[in-house]
Formats: sequence, C-alpha cells, structure tokens
Amino acid sequence: MKKRKYAAIKLKRLKMKKWKYTADVRPKYWKANVNHDYKDTVFTKYFGNKEKAIELYNALYHKELPENTPVQMITLDDTLFVKRKNDVAFIIDGHFLIFVEHQSTINENMPLRLLLYAAQEYEKIFGYRIVNGKRVSNPNLYRTKRIKIPKPEFFVLYNGSENLTERDVDGNIARVSEKILRLSDAFMEDDVSENTLELCVKVIDIRYATGHESLQRQETFSSLGEYSYFISKVEEYGRYYSRGKAIREAARHCIEMGVLKEFLLTHETEVVAMLLGVYDEEMEREIEKQVYGEEKFEEGIAIGEARGEARGEARGEARGEARGEARGEAKKEKVLILNMRKEGCTLELIAKITQKGIEEIKAILAGQDTF
Repeated sequence: MKKRKYAAIKLKRLKMKKWKYTADVRPKYWKANVNHDYKDTVFTKYFGNKEKAIELYNALYHKELPENTPVQMITLDDTLFVKRKNDVAFIIDGHFLIFVEHQSTINENMPLRLLLYAAQEYEKIFGYRIVNGKRVSNPNLYRTKRIKIPKPEFFVLYNGSENLTERDVDGNIARVSEKILRLSDAFMEDDVSENTLELCVKVIDIRYATGHESLQRQETFSSLGEYSYFISKVEEYGRYYSRGKAIREAARHCIEMGVLKEFLLTHETEVVAMLLGVYDEEMEREIEKQVYGEEKFEEGIAIGEARGEARGEARGEARGEARGEARGEAKKEKVLILNMRKEGCTLELIAKITQKGIEEIKAILAGQDTF
C-alpha cells in the first residue's frame, strides 16, 4: 500500500511539469536509438540543419519564414532506410515534415513505411517520457481535453533517371512532375469507408530538367534548386569522365557559378565520397547477384540432397547461408574502399565513411584481407 501511495504522489508531481507539450514537443535530453552504421547522403548532409530546413519549407510551401523561425530537427530511426540515410525530418510552423530522397525507382510501399515511422515517432513525442531511466505513460492521453499535435506531411523527392509517370482517368500513362502515393492503394479491399485510415505521400520530381516550381526562388535557385542543379551536373560530367572526376568537375563548376558554393568548399571531399558510395551501390547489387547466385545454386544442390534428413542439417544450412551473406557484404565493402582510394580519398576519410580502422583499410588495400 505504501509503495502505491508513493507512486501516486510521484506521478502527481510529474503531471503538469513533465507533460506540458507545445509545438516544440521533443525533450532535449531524449536521444533516438539510432544505428550509427548508416551512412549519410549529400541530401541529408545539406538539408539536415535548421537553416536549410527553413529554406526547404519556404520553397515547397511558398512562404517567407525568417531565419530565426523555430525548427526542431528529428532523427529518424531505421524504419525508412537500410544502409544509406536519405531522409530529413523536422517540425516547423505546426507541420511535422518528412522528406525522403529517391535516386532510383519509386518504392510503392513508401506510404506503409511512413505510416510505421509516424506511429513510432508520435509515440515517442506524446506517448511516454523517460523518467529516471524508466518509461512513464502520458496521463493526458486518457483525459478529455484534446492534445494538439503538429500536422504530419510526407514527401518523396525523386531524383532518379526515369521519368515520373502516372495513369490518368482514361488509363493512359502520362509523364508528371508530381504525384500522390496513397496507403489505400495497397488495401486488399477496394471499398474505402469514411473511417478507413489513409496516408498520402507527395512525390515530386526534383530533377533540374523538369523545372519544378520548388526549384526556383524568385529570380534565383532555391536551396532545393541548387542541390538539383549540382546533381544534374554530376550526371552530365559522368558521361565523359570517371565517377570521381565527374563529381569533382561538377563541384568545381558549381563553385564558379556560386551554386552550393559554401557547402562544396567546406565538404567537397565528403561529397565525393558520399556520391561514390551511392553510385557504387549499383555495382554492389551486381556483385550481390553474382555472389548469391553461386551460393544459392550450391545451396540448392545441398538442400536437395539433404531433404528429409535431420533438422540438424537445416541448422547447418542456415549457418552456411549466413557465412555466405557475410562474405558477400565483405566483398561489396572492399569494392567501395578500393574505388574511393582510386578516386583520391584519404585513408582517414575512407575510415570515416566505412567506419573501419585505418589498419584494416590498409590491409584491404594491400590485398591481405580474406573472405
């Protein structure tokens, strides 16, 4: 009984002090459980700060919010990305905005992935607080007074090689500069009722050639336009030079033009390494097909011969597959390291990007590593 009474008194002390949420809702001492093995992209490096977040919001919403506008940057967990972090999220002007850059084919499952993320994030913001290392539920959730929350809005900024298309009402496929992906498109049942959950994602083609309105800011580029122009120059120079030289030539050209000038002067070496990493993922996928193709063939023979035998052999099969996957990942990482070194990246930068030790990288470059 005393223990319950003490807990009730402690909760009473916490009520108004700890649960008084405003638009700036996330406690400053709260830290997301982030997997730091993920690698940034140029997109997150450039827009992952308050100044550029305000400029991005102004470009998309046609507003003129000043530089001192309150912005709360949100660190996303591993719901949206697998190996390379390509998203930016923040709360501004009563909006909770999530931006995901796509440099490949549009993922039709993005509404579902964003739904899972949004639910987790709102739980962290409004569902509980960490007090003395323990999770304490928000008592305001069980009261009659409505809790005000920032409006969630979702964007995919498409920067791939193929045109963005959409089927019109007549069933014809037409090229578009933006489209909406809906969660309801994935429902097993077509009939949607008024109490059905919906989540919409706006996909915007931000390739420089499309001239989307968000790329311009009065008579000049918006921050998004500058980023789009730089990526377009990388692709243009890539038709004539090696990947590393194409990135450097694009950076040199943009600096001379005053596009992304300060950012490139400060982070040019990192930008080269980041873009090399993105491009090398295409090569990694080819290696993965070759590695896994050979392994799956051998594995299929082994499984066929072992079918019907003891479960212990199944465990051995799983272990063998895990070892094969580990070898495949090591081979892909080796290719990335060799390419970065070939393009002039320092050992320190390679270590930072790959999160490996200097000696380990030296061994890989010297061909002393084993798989």
